Amino acid sequence: MRRMLERTNVLLREGCNEDGGWSRQAGEASDVISTAYGLIAMCGQDDPGAAVDAADFLPTARREDGGISATSDSIGPRPFIFTVPSLAEVFTLLALGHRTTQPTPWLPPRARSATW
Repeated sequence: MRRMLERTNVLLREGCNEDGGWSRQAGEASDVISTAYGLIAMCGQDDPGAAVDAADFLPTARREDGGISATSDSIGPRPFIFTVPSLAEVFTLLALGHRTTQPTPWLPPRARSATW
């Protein structure tokens, strides 16, 4: 499990674009939803650098009306494209919420009930 988590961390860092965001595929421009997923994943890491960079990228997608611009997502069976008007805002807020929340250690159920 530890090896898998370390490899995932390496792949996430390697997939990060220069602007601090992530894209759906290597070589593409960063997009909001991919970056939100990346930010959530990086918030659990000891080094906050990638999470800070991703959090800095997300506001660059804001439109003048305050909304967030994002590429439409797709759902299987491909290639059906769908648009959910607030999807980018939802994922952006979810990701930024992870960034501002301090991680708490996982406690087994018995220890949890004793401390809660």
